[in-house]
Amino acid sequence: MKPTTEDRGPETTHHAPKTEDRGPKVSHGDPGPDGHAVGELCDYCGAEALRWRKCKLVCEQCGNIVKSCADL
Repeated sequence: MKPTTEDRGPETTHHAPKTEDRGPKVSHGDPGPDGHAVGELCDYCGAEALRWRKCKLVCEQCGNIVKSCADL
């Protein structure tokens, strides 16, 4: 005989909290309101002046590409 839903007891489902419950999602490298990366340093010269441009994280001091969307 197959067990029915009454035999299994109450089913519990676990859901992730809603986005508004988690607070704002900000991580290193995310663009700020002006396009500058938050909390990132240039791997080449150590500058904090990094800006997202056309899916690339570019150092404004030395001009090197630190990260691209393909790296994410």
